[in-house]
Amino acid sequence: MINMNLTKLNSTFDFKMSLDTQMFHLHNSNVNSCSKEQFRLYNYISENLRMNLRYWSNCNLDYYTNFSGIYRNLRYSIESFYDLFNLICHESYISVLKNNSSNAMMKAIDKCNLENNYREYKLDCNHYFTIKDKANIATSKNRLKLDIQNRLKEISIIGSRNAHPDVYQPDVINKLEVVEELMNFEHLILFYAAGVCIFSYDEKNNTNYYFNLYQDFLRFKNFNTSLPTVIYS
Repeated sequence: MINMNLTKLNSTFDFKMSLDTQMFHLHNSNVNSCSKEQFRLYNYISENLRMNLRYWSNCNLDYYTNFSGIYRNLRYSIESFYDLFNLICHESYISVLKNNSSNAMMKAIDKCNLENNYREYKLDCNHYFTIKDKANIATSKNRLKLDIQNRLKEISIIGSRNAHPDVYQPDVINKLEVVEELMNFEHLILFYAAGVCIFSYDEKNNTNYYFNLYQDFLRFKNFNTSLPTVIYS
């Protein structure tokens, strides 16, 4: 029987709770705080991590073959991160979020801003911006570091393959190694999400919360995960 490392699970959960607390206080601060849209995008990523942690803490890895649910959640987190990163880099990105909204009232707002700022990334701005479009905006317009983008792309491709039932997906052989790698990745993307919010807050308010966040990551981290101090190129 393959068993999960509970120490790593608990460490990741503690780190998540620490970030959630910091983000909650940041969102509720009075000056130059995290916007509602930014906070909601961060919460999407945090909630996906919570669901995956619960999955890992209760599953018998002997019975699971390819972790399709984990990959689907991760793909959702990656797209949420692109939205969050792009929104923080340029407030005009709110027009992309409105264009992609299922809320018809939102879709009718800000068409001019969308056409002026994002026409080159989507030939027809009346249709959805895909995760590929958002990744292109993040790297070419907003200078997301390419090594980070490559890692996000690798996981999101696997996640997209698991968006629909596929009984012919190959089984995972080295399950424990794959699970630990995915935990490393989730740990990191949550840091990126909180990091861009807090880094932006520091720039606006001349504070240094990002340094404390980085120290928290090092304190909780017990994985072999490389961590850049900045995520912009």
